[in-house]
Amino acid sequence: MSHYPEDLKARIQVLLRGAQAGDDAARGQLLDCYRDYLTIIAEAELASDLRPKAGASDLVQDTLLEAHRYFARFTGEQGDEFRAWLRGILLNKLAMLHRHYHEVQKREVGREKSLEESREGGPLRNELVSDLSTPSGQVMRDEEEERVRAALARLPEQVREVILLRNWQGLSFAEIGARLGRSEDAARMFFTRALELLEDELGTDHDER
Repeated sequence: MSHYPEDLKARIQVLLRGAQAGDDAARGQLLDCYRDYLTIIAEAELASDLRPKAGASDLVQDTLLEAHRYFARFTGEQGDEFRAWLRGILLNKLAMLHRHYHEVQKREVGREKSLEESREGGPLRNELVSDLSTPSGQVMRDEEEERVRAALARLPEQVREVILLRNWQGLSFAEIGARLGRSEDAARMFFTRALELLEDELGTDHDER
């Protein structure tokens, strides 16, 4: 976590040791230190066609809950290792969500006719309606995502562009490299650095609140 201030890195190490010693409060504070980082990853990797059904903040909350529940499975000793462990949990959840959604899409093709035949309502239509998020959950997601967008707007143009190309347009790193005049590997590295800058910007925003 070289892009973090030294005092925060030291605090994370203290919290990590406390959490591994069985301090539940330290575990909760440790996990909260990574909420913004995980939100950035979720925002960057969540497919645009999934956003009406799942928000980045929901995925992050699920990730933190799972990490809290299975904390004993983490065997590392450093903050960098813990961050990588959390990122792995989040990426696994994203992969599962994408896979599930695309499988549902395939099934929906075969159900469209049945839906049209049940214009008066019924179980099929009710099942689709129940898929919608609650109003309060939607408000929380909107607030979190608006904070990320505001932080994006404060970044240098090319840094913002690489995040938008990867996140909102879903381009591969080869395609992003072609847009930016860089190699695929260089585009990947630039994207990683852009996420770090966005994370720093979100941290500054959090400190000012």
